[in-house]
Amino acid sequence: MKFSILAVGTELTSGQITNRNAAWISQRLSNLGLQTEIHVTVSDDRASILEALSILESKSDFIFVSGGLGPTSDDFTRDLITEWSGQAVQFHELSWKKIQDRLQSRGLPVSDFQKQQCYFPHNAQVLDNSEGTANGFYLTKNTKHLWALPGPPNEVAAIWNDHIEIQIQKLTESLDRYMTVSWDALGLGESLAPSLIEPAVKGSGADIGYRVHMPYLEIKLSFFRSQYEKMKPFINQVEESLQKYTVSRNGEDIINSLQKIILKAPHFFVCDEVTQGLLMMRLSNLRKSDYTFTTDQNLVAPLNCWKIHCQFINEFEIQLELTKPDDLPFRRIIQSPYIKSAQMSNRMRQYFSEMILIMTCQHWRVL
Repeated sequence: MKFSILAVGTELTSGQITNRNAAWISQRLSNLGLQTEIHVTVSDDRASILEALSILESKSDFIFVSGGLGPTSDDFTRDLITEWSGQAVQFHELSWKKIQDRLQSRGLPVSDFQKQQCYFPHNAQVLDNSEGTANGFYLTKNTKHLWALPGPPNEVAAIWNDHIEIQIQKLTESLDRYMTVSWDALGLGESLAPSLIEPAVKGSGADIGYRVHMPYLEIKLSFFRSQYEKMKPFINQVEESLQKYTVSRNGEDIINSLQKIILKAPHFFVCDEVTQGLLMMRLSNLRKSDYTFTTDQNLVAPLNCWKIHCQFINEFEIQLELTKPDDLPFRRIIQSPYIKSAQMSNRMRQYFSEMILIMTCQHWRVL
C-alpha cells in the first residue's frame, strides 16, 4: 500500500510558510508502520490541483490532501476533489449548523459565504473538525482512499486524532508493518559509516539510511516486521560495529536521560566557557526552573547545588568538572575528533556540548 500527501496553498509554494502538515502526517503514518511515498505541494491553481490528484491516483492507494477547505475565494480544493471523484456535490446541514453555532457563540457574524464550507461530494463521510469551522471528509474512488483536510496544523491534528487514525488502522490491519531500528552515533563521519555498516548488513535485504543531524549521524535499518527474527543477527552486527560511537537508539534524546537525574538536584548550576550557548540551549529543554547558566568562572555557585563546569584546556581539549554537595569533584578531559578550522568550529562545539551531556548522565546516574 502506498501513501501520498498533497498540500495545497500558494503560501506554501511561495515559501511564505513551511509545509508542516506533510511532515506531521508522514510521522503519524510511520508510527503505524506505514510509509509515505510522495509529497506534492501545489499553489492555489485549479489545473495544478487536478493534475496532482491525477498523478497521485496513479501512484498511490491512500491520498491525504490538506488546504483549501475554507470560506474564501481561493479555497476551492473541495470542488476539485468532487470533480476528480466523479460525484455530485451536496450541502451538509450539520456542518452549516456547526458553523452558525460556533460563530454566534464567539459573537461573530454569520454570512452566507460561510456555506461554501458545507458542500461535500455526495458519498463522502464528513469528518468533524473540533478546532475550526471547516470539516474534513473521506471518500473512495474505485480502490483509492482520499482524506481532505483543512490547512491549519492544529485542525489537521484534531481530525486525525478524532477520526483518521482509527480508519487507517482498520484499513491496513492486514498489512505487514514497516519498522525501523536506529542508532545515533557521535564522532562518526558520514564518509566512514558505510564501511562499518554495509558489511554488517550485507545480504539482509534491509533498507539502509543515513541522516546527519549535527553533531550526530543517525544510522537506520528498515524492514517489514515479519522479517524481524531474520534481521536480529544483522542488527547485532551493526550494534557491535557502532559500539564505541553509539549514544542513543531509536530516536531517544540524551536530554531525556538527564531529565530523570537532574530533577533530584535542589539547584542546577552550569558554567560553560566552551560551547557558546549550545549547551544552554540543550539544557533549556529540561523541565526545571531552578537553574543558573553562566560563562563567568568567577561567579559563585549557590550553596547545595549540583554544578557542571566546562573550560578549554587547549583548542582540541576541554575539562569537564561535575560537583555535588558532599562529594569529591568528578573531572574528565574530552578530546575533539575534529580538526580545528573555521569550518569545523561549530561542529566541535556541538560535539563538546553533547559529550558534556553524555558524561554528566553516565556519572550522575551511577551516583
